[in-house]
Amino acid sequence: MRKLLLTSVFTPELAQELIKLLPTPPSETKLAFIATASEVETDKGYVLRDRAALEGMGFAEIIEVDLKVPEDLAKLDECGAVFVEGGNTFYLLKWIRESKFDVKLKELLANDKVYVGVSAGSIVVGTSIEISGVGRTADKNQGYVEDLRGLRQVPFMVAVHMNSEEKIYFDQFARSRPLRPIIGIEDGMAIICEGDRFRIVGPGKVQTWSSKLFR
Repeated sequence: MRKLLLTSVFTPELAQELIKLLPTPPSETKLAFIATASEVETDKGYVLRDRAALEGMGFAEIIEVDLKVPEDLAKLDECGAVFVEGGNTFYLLKWIRESKFDVKLKELLANDKVYVGVSAGSIVVGTSIEISGVGRTADKNQGYVEDLRGLRQVPFMVAVHMNSEEKIYFDQFARSRPLRPIIGIEDGMAIICEGDRFRIVGPGKVQTWSSKLFR
């Protein structure tokens, strides 16, 4: 059964939600850590914080996977969960396609592996990543990709780091994309997908555009 945890920021509360999704306890689970999206970011402090949080969860092993290294994809076969870190969404999608991780992810999800997306890692599994170019902290597509279709593991675009100020920008974006579902989550919230069922966890208010989910 397909299992995804999509968030803006990985928190201790969401770590507990991840444990609930795992088929085996962390001590018996290897986790793949993909930080490709952060490579073009100046501040990588969040990567260190998330890595430390995962280490504190007691996983049997945390295996770094570099999407730019073709042989690294084989490491995913021994992992029960995949953690895709935030950063530049356009850059991440470029290397997802070039490495064929998009194809591999379908296989992993079909085999009861858990996908955790943080920020860019959440946006990229939606229907389109064009939403990552919206808002005050929008990603820049510096020629990384032209095709902005996401991996479409969920039937909506994922808007992250939502707050009252950012919502103004997303409202404008949604009006220009009528009938295209968008789900927006604040920091500390997550969308959890189990099969075809979706639920929201964490404090905050979910925002929806052209979607009946979570209403």
